[in-house]
Amino acid sequence: MARRTIATTVLFVLLLGSSFALARTPQETSESESLSESPIVLAWERFHGGEEWVRPQEPEQQRLLGSVLGNELSCAACHSVAARLLDAPKRGPRLDGIGARREAHWLREFLAAPSTAKPGTTMPDGLVNAADGSLDALVALLLASDEELLTPIPPSKDDDPTAASPQRGRELFEQRGCIACHESDGAEAPYRRVPFRALERRYTLLGLTQFLREPLTINPHARMPDLQLPILEAADIASYLLSSHLGASVPVVEPVSPDGRLVEQGRHEFVSRGCANCHQLQDLRGELQASPLTHDSPLSRGCWQPRESDAAESIARPSWPLSTAQQEALRVALTASQPTGPSEDDARRAEQQASKDQLDARLLSLNCVSCHWRLDDNRERWGGVGDDVHEFFRNIGNYDLGDEGRLPPTLHLVGAKLRQDWLVKVLEGEGRIRPFLQARMPRYGPELSHDIAQRLELVDRAKFEAEPERSPADTNEPLEDLGVGFAIVDQSCAQCHPVNNQSRVGVIGVDLQGVGGRLNADWFEAYLLAPGRYLPGTRMPEFFPQGTSSLPNIAEGDVARQIAGLWSYLRQPELETPPSILADQQRDFEIRPQDRPVVQRTFFEQVGTRALAVGFPEQVNLAFDLSDGRARRLWRGRFIDAHGTWFDRFAPPARPLGEVMPLPESFGMWGRLTPSADQLDENAWQWDEVETVEGLGYELDQTRDPVILQRVDRLEIATTWWCHLDETQPADEPPGSATALRFQAVWSEHEGAAIDEHAYLLGDWRLEEGREELRLGELRLRVVRGRLVRGEQGWCVLPVDERGTRSWQCELSW
Repeated sequence: MARRTIATTVLFVLLLGSSFALARTPQETSESESLSESPIVLAWERFHGGEEWVRPQEPEQQRLLGSVLGNELSCAACHSVAARLLDAPKRGPRLDGIGARREAHWLREFLAAPSTAKPGTTMPDGLVNAADGSLDALVALLLASDEELLTPIPPSKDDDPTAASPQRGRELFEQRGCIACHESDGAEAPYRRVPFRALERRYTLLGLTQFLREPLTINPHARMPDLQLPILEAADIASYLLSSHLGASVPVVEPVSPDGRLVEQGRHEFVSRGCANCHQLQDLRGELQASPLTHDSPLSRGCWQPRESDAAESIARPSWPLSTAQQEALRVALTASQPTGPSEDDARRAEQQASKDQLDARLLSLNCVSCHWRLDDNRERWGGVGDDVHEFFRNIGNYDLGDEGRLPPTLHLVGAKLRQDWLVKVLEGEGRIRPFLQARMPRYGPELSHDIAQRLELVDRAKFEAEPERSPADTNEPLEDLGVGFAIVDQSCAQCHPVNNQSRVGVIGVDLQGVGGRLNADWFEAYLLAPGRYLPGTRMPEFFPQGTSSLPNIAEGDVARQIAGLWSYLRQPELETPPSILADQQRDFEIRPQDRPVVQRTFFEQVGTRALAVGFPEQVNLAFDLSDGRARRLWRGRFIDAHGTWFDRFAPPARPLGEVMPLPESFGMWGRLTPSADQLDENAWQWDEVETVEGLGYELDQTRDPVILQRVDRLEIATTWWCHLDETQPADEPPGSATALRFQAVWSEHEGAAIDEHAYLLGDWRLEEGREELRLGELRLRVVRGRLVRGEQGWCVLPVDERGTRSWQCELSW
């Protein structure tokens, strides 16, 4: 499907009159070579270099894209600019505390050759022809700033980044929307995305986890948003990027004591070279003032131009390896900024166009259009999830709601649709009404959130009001019409929408609770009368075709009364639950195991989308993650309600109905002991997690007890789980209160696997003096057959190499 798109041109920082002490002469490169090193600005890459560059001959598109490029390269950080589209420099990350986050060798490599150390970076080479010692001085200054800015991750068995899984990380990388901006080994992009080169040289696992949790702390101006990741999700993604994706080891950061003399020299270099114009570091302020950028600026010289390395060139300026196309786009952006002197009659239209351009530039710069789309003046789409990553955007239940149920919503007329205060809440990460989407809406800071919300309202309100004349909804309709709205919701809306977090069987959609606080009344009325016009592609049916109501039995079919009554109902603080929903809720979908264990494939809370819930008649229950075969949840008492599994397409996920028992987060991980287990001192051994643990599904034995199948490296493991009743349990004790849960693993060699090295991690338990059992709250764990080895940090590992024995058995009791 052909799409019309906005072309994005990248603008560079010219720094024509800067005082950089220069140096290394860039070599002449071919266009293909310069493209591989040129800065990656996502909007430019997609709309100019990708498949969606449709109309390069349109000067307005080229000017817009060139302006976006210039802002991403922070031209206005050093230059004064005449064009309003060029006055929003991105600037660089905060460098306070960088000595605690980066090693000296990485800082040196990056400053010496930014585009080589980090391909695609928008950081220029500022040390061309630099004097001897300049690089050492800057590195010393940065290392001296070593205060910790990121929030430390407190030690906790439930939030332990060392238990991160690269496999889960890859899934989250795709599910949370990272794949829309970053390169991935799971998709071949038609244009360049942000790569992960040498990531292992810049971050430790803990450091990257901390950054993913709060990127705006380090770089409030960057395009990496805050996805509100919990600790373990951030750790999983970090583990995938550092290990699975790159196959590289994580460095150990060694402390460095910078030389005081070099630090002072570095302060001078940092200010004089213009670093402080873009970066925040201590109390240093930018002092570099470059020549103004206007339509008549001399374009024969600039930061992207090749230069001679002789004494005659005394102008100091940074260097960007811009491609030929990027250079041309910047020229267009500058020359197009020449004042045209509009007549008084055209002034209003020019102002409106300027506001629209500023909004489009902001949406392109922040890459909002990688997930959301808008309609242009010709009602053609631009932006949205790209075709190459379309398949990775899903919902938590894979239910059939079309693109509306798995893709981020459109931004078409969103400034007219949503109240500005609600828009701000959404941008600040507080307004989430689509919990079924796996992709997560980023969180931005208050200043940026208010700026975007105001721009959207200004542009979209003007466009909406230019639509054909409508009768505005009366927001002051008398309360007696609440009954009209209530009847409409009961007979119609509740078929597809929850109301106040309650819904009919099989219904998943946007909750109607709070609609009156989110939407503008006039947009709501216009949408009801013509859903497809105001939300193209929506599954919302037309209830008022050609101005006639499809519910003639309510308010005598009066369209105006029905819409006003519906709005009156929806703007109430608490919505009364319609009878149609209450009738459905009276049905009982609870599963009660009786004579034998019950297994149910489902989506399970805190387990995932490939969960197996097992309920024993003794009222002891488990939930396994079949992707790796590990037991993730243990609870006693009632099993699960299958309503969501059978009718609601897995949303919300199933959850325990009984009392949850706290299994350690690392329970059930497989690893190796080094050296082999029989040679180990119980207080001195090394545990290494295995690289490959694959779930192979499950079976039921003759008594219908579950057998979980796994492949660990080249071992095939079958673990049987069953309940063992405590015969001494008093008759008046409730079921499940004194029951033992046993599990027994049997393994076989496969393709010459060395089973002697493998071990099963039981988790972070406490071993009491003089006892053979482990404790965790009420839970007790005992090795029935096998042998227990105590490891570091209180870990207890059960070797599975019992010299002639190919199985072991443990017992959980409480």
